Amino acid sequence: MPTTRSSWSDDDVFVSVENIFDYLESTGHSKNLLVGDVLFKAKPIRKKENKYYIPQALYNKTHYPPYAGGGGFLMDATLARRLYWASDSLELYPIDDVFLGMCLEVLQVTPIKHNAFKTFGLVKNKNSKLNREPCFFRSMIVVHKLLPPDLIKMWNLVNSDLVCSQKVDIL
Repeated sequence: MPTTRSSWSDDDVFVSVENIFDYLESTGHSKNLLVGDVLFKAKPIRKKENKYYIPQALYNKTHYPPYAGGGGFLMDATLARRLYWASDSLELYPIDDVFLGMCLEVLQVTPIKHNAFKTFGLVKNKNSKLNREPCFFRSMIVVHKLLPPDLIKMWNLVNSDLVCSQKVDIL
């Protein structure tokens, strides 16, 4: 395992550093690693009223290349340097997550989907009680879309003497 890794995260993200280390120690992936909540076969949005609207003239393919959804992901530092090179070979794209996928495609690297990375909270229904359950957070690497008070509360709960009835084994 290379000793140099990179990570990326937004500011509304719960990140378990301990689970990052556990994952990196257990993985056999050492070169061209990019792991996160990967979207496969995502389609460009063609509705003009949507903030992610992409006209056909800008992107004429049916699907985007695989890319890690916003919030956070891990990547090998060598890949980060190669992505810089790949980005120079492409026109800038207005959706950064998709642009990263386009750069990965140039490098012929497929990102790895991992269930401990959650782009939309633990479950997509943001009102679900599961999104506030510390026993689930304990086995996550990244959970996106938390407000600052919720981040602090969850961090304190997960790092307390929390007793969970069952260990969720995702790593």
